[in-house]
Amino acid sequence: MDANALLTPLPRLYAVAGGLALLAGVLGHALCRHRCRAAIAPLPTLTALGLGFAALLFLGTDAAPGRLPAITLEKLDGSAVALATLPDGAPVIIHLWAAECPPCRRMTAAFTALQRDNNVRIVSVNQGDDLLVTIRHVDTLAARRALPFNRVLRDPQQRLMAAFNTRQLPFTLLVDAHGRVQQHRAGPLGQAALEGWLNVPSR
Repeated sequence: MDANALLTPLPRLYAVAGGLALLAGVLGHALCRHRCRAAIAPLPTLTALGLGFAALLFLGTDAAPGRLPAITLEKLDGSAVALATLPDGAPVIIHLWAAECPPCRRMTAAFTALQRDNNVRIVSVNQGDDLLVTIRHVDTLAARRALPFNRVLRDPQQRLMAAFNTRQLPFTLLVDAHGRVQQHRAGPLGQAALEGWLNVPSR
């Protein structure tokens, strides 16, 4: 997985910029307190701006879109798929994973059981791996007859992770038939937790 492909969520960029602005304001105030009073006139505004941007770090860290973002994914043959089309008139579970992610692999058994006991569509979206790595992983699951996903897609630039402000895999979404995000969770989930999602009425 290409670590450089991971996008930084916009709220975090705002927070970093705000924190730097706040630091510059504090240092400038300390240095100019006695000798350059005229230079500190903009500091209240600068400090307020820094505090405002820094607050976005806390407001945006756990925020998630209420609907699927306008992102284009790739099929294994390289053709494009719009993320918003995945529900296709029915609820869908979207599973974000990477090959070098042991908890992602452990969730395969939970998805297999979920498919066996429930009529649910599950879409797998690889995050950042090369095409060959993704195909080898999928082929291995298929050879073991342990491929529970209805579709396998790729997100080479990890834009879906960035959209949901997460750096942790696995990351799982439940989306209703209208593209509204009903549940989302970072970290591994078991069959019982996933079935609990399916039994919760849509918002």
